[in-house]
Amino acid sequence: MKVLVYQSHIERHDNRPFRHELAKASRDSFKKYAQKHGYDYQCDEAGWIDPVEPKSHTIYFYAFQGLAPSSYDFVIYADSDVIARDHAPAFPLKEGFSAVPQINGYKPVIRDNEITDKQQNWVNSHLDAYGIKDHEYLNSGVWCASRKARERIWETWRNQRDSCKTPKKQGVLLDMPVLNATVAGSQINHLSYKWNAISDVLKPESYQEAYFIHYGGLLGSTTWKTKYFLGKPNQLRNRLGILLFNHFTKDMGRYGKLSVNDALSEIINKQFNHG
Repeated sequence: MKVLVYQSHIERHDNRPFRHELAKASRDSFKKYAQKHGYDYQCDEAGWIDPVEPKSHTIYFYAFQGLAPSSYDFVIYADSDVIARDHAPAFPLKEGFSAVPQINGYKPVIRDNEITDKQQNWVNSHLDAYGIKDHEYLNSGVWCASRKARERIWETWRNQRDSCKTPKKQGVLLDMPVLNATVAGSQINHLSYKWNAISDVLKPESYQEAYFIHYGGLLGSTTWKTKYFLGKPNQLRNRLGILLFNHFTKDMGRYGKLSVNDALSEIINKQFNHG
């Protein structure tokens, strides 16, 4: 059985240094994960522009290159801000499309029910934009697709995207809603949150059991100072995720003087790339 672990990080499309540090750590972790379990690994760093698509549009769908026709029985995709932990087991490979449900997948370990309510609002917005019913919305930060599932998605995703009823609504033409619109009604396997543990929304203790940790919560403003969080440890922890929290608190005097770009770049480098 041939399995590919696929990632994409186009450095020229993101000018935040800490994102490049995180992408490097992500690539290293998934190379190690792939080698451990006998999978192939590929990371696209050049980019892909479909000649029939506007450049400004296609850049949102680099992850879809992993769906292109290939000889692999399964393709596992992970965003470039996801870290594979050393104890992560072999992926549960099943026919169809596999991902974590955005609402019910995280609900048991969510740190605040208000987060679920907010997520439900934009999930409903995305589903309504494509007229989707009876589909449990999936987080696209980590997914796995069998050969048949990839063929189906590859052949239909553009038509699904173009069927959007409210294309001017914020966020509805990005990869996650388009992917959900494309797989709705097909064979779907729901994964445990452990395969895509989002760093800023879950209870701290839940990360100990997680296999892949998704640092999507680090995409905020590039101008805030860490000193804003002095005396507010819960807010700081929630913003960063439990695994980066200790690095900030150890030297708050130093990091409080830095921009988030500089602070996160240094801390991510320490956490993942140099121990």
